[in-house]
Amino acid sequence: MKKNYKLKRTQKLASLKAGKLCRALFLLAGISTASFQAQTTYSFTNASATGSAGPTQAQINSAYLATNLNGSVGIVTQGIQQFTVPATGSYSITAWGAGGPNAFGAKLNGTFNFSAGQVLYIAVGQSANPSGGNGGSFVSTGTSIATSTALIVAGGGGGNSSGAFKSVNNYATYNTIGNPGTTGLGGAALLGGQTNTNNTQYGGGGGGGFTGNGVNTSSYGIVGSSFINGALGGPIGINNANTVGGFGGGGAGYPNDEPAGGGGYSGGGGGGYEGLSNTGQGSNRFGGGGGSYNSGIIQATLGITNVGNGSVLLFLNCASPSAPTNTTQIANQNICPNNTTTLNATGTGTLNWYSSPTSTIVIGTGTNFITPTLSVGSYTYYAAATNSCSEGPRTPITLTVNPLPIVAIVGGTAAVCAGSAINLTASGANTYSWSNGAVTTTIAPTPTVNASYTVVGTSTAGCTNSAVKAVTVTAAPSVSVAGASTICIGQNATLTASGANTYSWNTGSALAGIVVNPTITTNYTVNGTSTVTGCSASTTANLIVSPCTGLSSLSAKINGLSVYPNPSNGEFTVELNNGLYKTIQVTDLTGRVVLTNASSKDKVNVNMANLANGIYYVKIQSDNAVEVIKVVKQ
Repeated sequence: MKKNYKLKRTQKLASLKAGKLCRALFLLAGISTASFQAQTTYSFTNASATGSAGPTQAQINSAYLATNLNGSVGIVTQGIQQFTVPATGSYSITAWGAGGPNAFGAKLNGTFNFSAGQVLYIAVGQSANPSGGNGGSFVSTGTSIATSTALIVAGGGGGNSSGAFKSVNNYATYNTIGNPGTTGLGGAALLGGQTNTNNTQYGGGGGGGFTGNGVNTSSYGIVGSSFINGALGGPIGINNANTVGGFGGGGAGYPNDEPAGGGGYSGGGGGGYEGLSNTGQGSNRFGGGGGSYNSGIIQATLGITNVGNGSVLLFLNCASPSAPTNTTQIANQNICPNNTTTLNATGTGTLNWYSSPTSTIVIGTGTNFITPTLSVGSYTYYAAATNSCSEGPRTPITLTVNPLPIVAIVGGTAAVCAGSAINLTASGANTYSWSNGAVTTTIAPTPTVNASYTVVGTSTAGCTNSAVKAVTVTAAPSVSVAGASTICIGQNATLTASGANTYSWNTGSALAGIVVNPTITTNYTVNGTSTVTGCSASTTANLIVSPCTGLSSLSAKINGLSVYPNPSNGEFTVELNNGLYKTIQVTDLTGRVVLTNASSKDKVNVNMANLANGIYYVKIQSDNAVEVIKVVKQ
């Protein structure tokens, strides 16, 4: 009982010292214990398991229930704990190998960069009863235990039955080769230790390594299993061994006489009863400690001092920032050629911009990145957030440089006649804007002088291009109509067109002059065409038909009345042989009275020499009779 009490007290003191050493390490590294406690820390233990077998899932669930590991650790093979890294970042691992009195386990610390989702396999070494080898603590990574790669391994102490049989070879080693026992050999890197090499009957079992089990040649020892083979310690009750090896590859031995080797990256050699005494070793009855391994970016050895069960402490030094969020406006990710654009992203820390997913050349920093001038195509840039820890994953931001629309104007001719409509139709774009203000696809201008029409076309992507149509305008002939503008009902009118080579009247006539006799006011339109240019022009003559009320008959026409000569040079005779008084009134085509005369002579001379050439109407009234005669002065 006293010996057990003494052992527990020794283990408690060693544990307290380990805690002080750990805090001292952080202080030496410039990290306060307060900041250490503020880090995300995961503490892996033996979960109250003892002996050669590690904890079960039920033990893990119970031990981690009130910790941040609750629900996050699974048991793949009994004792080996599986943990998935929750966040990308820099992590520190401190591993303690199991040890006993005078057979201490190693303590190591390493810094590693892990990615979120990376799987770790952890075996926490368990201490053995006297003479049994203590287990090493292992951390590896990979897709399975059997194919995993060692990250850090803290060797366990070798078997030691009492203080009388102690040696530094009982301790774990920082070397990748395990310490030898008195008669056994320490394992080479990754391999287990060997038992007694001098006598096949006596000797404790060798400790297990990372890939190789211990090697046994004794009837009193059982070797420890390698990590990839389950890390079991040597069991009790086989081959006369009655001291169990600790989980983590510790070998089993025989009390006092044949201690076993400790487990680790390489196993410690088993001790033998019949081994030869070595100077400075005190006795030949000791087992060798297991070897250790550290692949951390930063490595630290914390002393070979651990007593009791091992442990593994994983804490997050600094989490890599998450991938930035793309906040670029959609319009900025669809641009037109020969332009730059601004890409935007948000994230923690400093944002770096890259031109490829693996480039190490930073082409911009900050939340905004202005691209160079780009031609048609698709481009992807990458934003990554970085902090004092590391750079996080990159967020791709893809933009498209759309081609310009190929805008064209179809229709019309290069030369048109003035006043003629020309149909111009734009093509190659989605919407259009013309220089004349139109926004339709087709326009029909009627230019009178030389002109150019420009259309700007816009594609569905918002890119614009333009096209120009130059039009040469040929002058139209100057068509005019001469002739009466007013006539009386029943009178004829002669209309004569000029200014062109050929004509077409709305009456159907193709002559230059036409004679019409409308009963109502009528418009007469003529289209004249130049045979030289092929251009045409139209003009309209409005012929007013007057009832000529002042010239209307008062009764029947006058018999025997004659007016001659007609046409005349302006002087004509009105002859009416009735011997009665008669009045003569001359009006022009507008109805204006231009001359009057009265006489009872049978022949009355009328002189219009002072009037313009043209058509006139002569009204003769006598004896309550009236008649109007058209005369022409030429």
